[in-house]
Amino acid sequence: MKFFKQNLPMLLVALFELGVGVMLFKASQEFNSTLFIVFGVVCVLISIVYFVRFIKTKKAGKVNVFSLSLAIILFIVGLLCGVLSNAIADNGIIVPIAYGIILIGSGVFKLQAYFDAKNGGIPLSIFLLISAFLSIAGGVVAVINPFGTAAGDNPNENLMIYTGIVLTVLAILDIVSVFYNPKKKENAVVPAEETKE
Repeated sequence: MKFFKQNLPMLLVALFELGVGVMLFKASQEFNSTLFIVFGVVCVLISIVYFVRFIKTKKAGKVNVFSLSLAIILFIVGLLCGVLSNAIADNGIIVPIAYGIILIGSGVFKLQAYFDAKNGGIPLSIFLLISAFLSIAGGVVAVINPFGTAAGDNPNENLMIYTGIVLTVLAILDIVSVFYNPKKKENAVVPAEETKE
């Protein structure tokens, strides 16, 4: 249970990335609105997790300003995404920027999680750091949108496919980073029976 609690935000991000990444391969323009609503819900859920962490650290006599700040920012972003989802999805110019912000935000979240864990002495997999940098790079490419907006039923189709591929790869890296941790094996306690020879 402790493992699940510690990794809940990263697992939520990975599930979001995997689910949306797979759906973007066959998505229509109408899917954009649903995507922004789902992203908003995920942001609100993660904000709740960080708010609970803030309360727990405050009760322990510590003040974790990062957890409170992140909780507030994610909650506001989540609400805005939910309320403005149709307006964002219907604007062809904003869609690449929104996809880029989602990817860059995910990367920044992962970087922060990596360095917080590292500073706290919690062993982490290098896959999380790789995922963070790929996410930020993928977000920058999405904002630049080199795929063009050719006329047709879905002018952002190539961008959606690109984002789907990036999100799927990131989800796989995030899941690997949560469940595979080579440093955890190095620090494992060896049972007494195995040390006697």
